[in-house]
Amino acid sequence: MIWLPGIDYLPMSIADYDNSKLTIFFSIRGEGTAALASFKDKVVGIVGPLGKPLSINTRSRYLLVAGGTGLAPIIRLAKELNSLGIPTTIVWGTRKGENVGEVPTFFKEITGLDLHICTEDCSIGFCGKAIDLVNELIPKLKPAEIVAAGPNDMLAEIAYLSFKSGINPVLILESIIKCGLGVCGSCVLGTTGLRLCKEGPAIKASKVIDYLIKYLPESRRKEVISKGLPYVT
Repeated sequence: MIWLPGIDYLPMSIADYDNSKLTIFFSIRGEGTAALASFKDKVVGIVGPLGKPLSINTRSRYLLVAGGTGLAPIIRLAKELNSLGIPTTIVWGTRKGENVGEVPTFFKEITGLDLHICTEDCSIGFCGKAIDLVNELIPKLKPAEIVAAGPNDMLAEIAYLSFKSGINPVLILESIIKCGLGVCGSCVLGTTGLRLCKEGPAIKASKVIDYLIKYLPESRRKEVISKGLPYVT
């Protein structure tokens, strides 16, 4: 949680860290993020890291999926996986090619990384949404582990496709977070009772599918409700 005195208190994912340098990755969406972007040489308050750490299966191939600024936690995770010698593929989707900017440089230290950039305006990389490419890659790569971060509609689709392939993915969710300490209840994920800031932000999809199901297209939502979907626990 980043405190901008007199302005805002913002939840942010740690994109990377190196000794005393902390990197965050965000887009300007309101007064708080606009202020943060212009806060050069000013003091901010930081509370964290918060939430539960994500455990890594060292015997698996990983597929990491990110939409928009959901890329933030994926950057550090990719570096951790690389340091352990774990085969990793990243799919990142953004609406416009102009948003790509310096993103590829975040991964320049990683050797052997399979990075796919998807743009909806078809100006760079794969033409389409990240979920479209993921649908093609799952049967080809046969990943044992999938970790996804981004908007809820994308995460719902990732859960659906993963379940159909017998995979229970880890989803790094987004929600309104006011305190970050598990007290205020602002980040409770629907009827699951799970608090994003305490039980999350990385949660197995099987635990939050009841919360995400409303973000699926109607046909897929009906399929999940009527048949259920298999997944690996």
